Amino acid sequence: MESAIARKLEPPILNPIELEGVLLNRLSSIGQKVYAELLCISESTVSRRKGEGHFADIAKELSVLGLQVVPPEAVVVSRHYLQSVETLADIGLRAERKRPGPLGWD
Repeated sequence: MESAIARKLEPPILNPIELEGVLLNRLSSIGQKVYAELLCISESTVSRRKGEGHFADIAKELSVLGLQVVPPEAVVVSRHYLQSVETLADIGLRAERKRPGPLGWD
């Protein structure tokens, strides 16, 4: 069945540069100081790691392993599940469009 909801369901190409950006943005949002305290390292170590490409290396490894980075507030579902839900929604929308209009005596 051709779905009316057009969506690209192929796995994304994991770009290490984009992953590094996600990691660095998240580091920026929580702050180097908090990050350093949680890892029991100094804030200067975090700065040095950023400068030495530590996060770029992590991003490359994640890309090679085929892993995506998502924040904790994100909801992650399989592509198959998403496709199933979209198919059910499409069936419901088609049925709603075929439903007759009001009878006029409501």
